[in-house]
Amino acid sequence: MEKPLAAFLVVLLGLLILAVAGFHSPDSLFAGSQAIINSTDTFYQSHTLYVWGAALIVSVLSGLIFLLGRIVMRMRRVEEQLRQASLVIENSQAVLFRWKTLPGWPVEFVSENVIQFGYLPEVFTSGELAYCSILYPDDLENVVSEVAEYASRRVDRFNLEYRIITGEGAVRWVEDRTVVERDEQGGPVCYQGIVIDITDRKKAEQELLLAKFCIDKAGIGIFHTDEQQIFNANDYACKSLGYTVDELRTMSVSDIDPVITSEKMLEIKRSLEATGSATHQTVHRRRDGTTFPVEITTTTMEFQGKHYSVSFVQDISERKRTEDALRESEEKFRVLAETSPASIALYQGEDVLYINPTAAKLIGYTTEELSRISFWGCVHDDFKGMVRERGLARMRGESVPSQYECKFVSKEGKELWAIIAVGRIEFKGKPAGIVTLVDTTEAKLAEEKVRASLAEKEVLLKEVHHRVKNNLQIISSLLELQSDYIRDEQARMFFRDSQNRIRSMALIHQKLYQSESLAFIDFRDYIEDLATYLFSLSVKDLDLIRLTVDVAEVSLSVDEAIPCGLIINELISNSLKHAFPDARGGEIAVTCRIGEEGMILLTVSDNGIGLPPDLDVGNTETLGLQLVTMLVKQLHGRMELSGDHGTLWEIAFSAMDNGKRASA
Repeated sequence: MEKPLAAFLVVLLGLLILAVAGFHSPDSLFAGSQAIINSTDTFYQSHTLYVWGAALIVSVLSGLIFLLGRIVMRMRRVEEQLRQASLVIENSQAVLFRWKTLPGWPVEFVSENVIQFGYLPEVFTSGELAYCSILYPDDLENVVSEVAEYASRRVDRFNLEYRIITGEGAVRWVEDRTVVERDEQGGPVCYQGIVIDITDRKKAEQELLLAKFCIDKAGIGIFHTDEQQIFNANDYACKSLGYTVDELRTMSVSDIDPVITSEKMLEIKRSLEATGSATHQTVHRRRDGTTFPVEITTTTMEFQGKHYSVSFVQDISERKRTEDALRESEEKFRVLAETSPASIALYQGEDVLYINPTAAKLIGYTTEELSRISFWGCVHDDFKGMVRERGLARMRGESVPSQYECKFVSKEGKELWAIIAVGRIEFKGKPAGIVTLVDTTEAKLAEEKVRASLAEKEVLLKEVHHRVKNNLQIISSLLELQSDYIRDEQARMFFRDSQNRIRSMALIHQKLYQSESLAFIDFRDYIEDLATYLFSLSVKDLDLIRLTVDVAEVSLSVDEAIPCGLIINELISNSLKHAFPDARGGEIAVTCRIGEEGMILLTVSDNGIGLPPDLDVGNTETLGLQLVTMLVKQLHGRMELSGDHGTLWEIAFSAMDNGKRASA
């Protein structure tokens, strides 16, 4: 008995050694065991004591190996459970934090899923970031004070909601479920928190609050009813009736609607069942007993398996007053239109909706007849396209002339002129045009007669100016012929000066009959022609004496132009005669501007030798300068003369306002 047992233990010990040594295949273990058995007898006989000691050790080792295997299996199960728990945490929205109670709340541990906030765990556990550093600045003080208050009141579990800043800089709302760890004296040492992103929930809450705010502040009353019992009401409904929402919840529809009947309720119910909505008008009664008209639109809704009615109540007091005023206004308009001496028509699109008796009498059509041919059917062919295009454009809301003149054709074929004034209005919910026609046929005929008469007078007046110009030219020619018989050069010069003066006046009449206006001439054009004419008579070398004309757009009447023309004639002639002796070169300049308060500023200057220092313009015996002085007085103007570096004549006078003056 002892020998087989010992042999078994020896074999078991050998197999254990072989297994530890790495011989794991069945063949190797079998071969090894066979060798151990073969040598067992020999070994047992010579080492009996050692064999029993080895057997004891093998027994102990076997027990330890069995226990170690159980421990390893249990640890593997725990590891698997921890791995699965870690996967659950990492894939959840809840981030685990453990932070100290030191300033800033340094983090001891944070779960891997903190990456959803844009941070790596290492930035917290390494001390690079403390928990307080990611709190939204506006919330930091409140969060710290609330945590401190909970800790001081020995509250070990509490929830907070605040905002944090993510690693990307975004602001997120979180819910923090915190547990306080305390030491033996009860003082807080650490905080463990589960931080959950509740941004979407906060957004939904805000939207819900906004929706409730909008409903409460809506400009209409909103009621939820259940079988005629008031279930809820918004702020506007409460204020309009003078009740609180709790008071309304104890009332029925008939308590606030004194005129509703069971038949009306049944009618509304049938409409709701058939179409899902119903609209009717009634009155509501306030707490103080006063009533006001309302329009109610009711719809049905299902909430949590139960059907409710939602009523939208609009106070139509103002609308009722407007409708009454509109009816009164329509009546006034009808009376006004029916008795107006002006023709009035109302059209919508191509259709004529109304014409008053005056319009019917003017064009000979009734409303029904015009509806068949459209409003512009009675417009003359020359204007029909324009009137139709403007009328339809006005209906589309486009900007078109609201008043113009056109021609109509009456039912009898008579052509009529009228001034049309058109306005756009809303009629029965659609755009329409209201037209007022004033018959101008007789005025048009009278205007054409006046226009023909004016045209005839204009032709006659132009002919008068033309003939005056011709007569002045004849006088100038006669003087020219007469001067040929004069041997005295000074006398010939007097004749030439007279010819120039006559020429300046003849040129004005020429400009008058050539211009569109028979009362005013373009003074700039006149001066250029006059100065050029004078230079052509007296200057042989135009490169020697230059002419500069700088005149603004100034129009003068005949009474102003003739004196100004004569003044310019005398002053330019004087410069040409005396300013440049001995073939001396130089420049003569003429300018004309409109100054302050509409004053005409005329200057004639040269850079010649200047006037004699003892010259008294007011007492000169020279005819030309006497004419200048006299003509300036005729214009009620003033004249200044300066002789430094040549001669400068400055003349200023107030001109007639013809609406055509242009400032320089």
